[in-house]
Amino acid sequence: RGPCLLVRRVDDSCEYSLQFIYQTRDKNGTVSLHDIEKGAESLVQFKTFSRTFCCAAPCSDDQNLVVSPSDDSTTAVVRDWREPQSLVASLINGTRSEHGILTSLAMAKTDSLAMIACGMESGSLFLHDLRMLGKASPFFLSLSNEPVLSMDMKPSKVSMSPANTSIVSSSVLVAGL
Repeated sequence: RGPCLLVRRVDDSCEYSLQFIYQTRDKNGTVSLHDIEKGAESLVQFKTFSRTFCCAAPCSDDQNLVVSPSDDSTTAVVRDWREPQSLVASLINGTRSEHGILTSLAMAKTDSLAMIACGMESGSLFLHDLRMLGKASPFFLSLSNEPVLSMDMKPSKVSMSPANTSIVSSSVLVAGL
């Protein structure tokens, strides 16, 4: 389908996962979902029109969600594989002159947390909570003057708070420059 930018298992927490996503780097920047047992044809696909090296990222704990770059290279888009043409969310990360283009994406979800990390060309990192879109600004962190080229995010173990009154849920994010 064109030059390959990404091949990644959808649910890497399960060693027997048979689904993977594939992203092209052609003019359409097509992201497609495949099942190894069903052959080469995609189960579903959508076009990002992104021409950068920023790769789509499956949600680590919800195999129906995927985050990808958009055609303007500064916006991340969340989609649900069950209806890939409909946007779940669109995340604006600032202007090109301020932070450059998206260079990496990661996504993790738990019962009480839905986080998306957007690495930028400027070395900045934006963390979005999907539950707070439109209500609060994303968390911003400047990591370096170099682009954030790769990231991965996984939910951490859920544990009780010290007073055993609430469940604490968080994610672990690893970023490479």
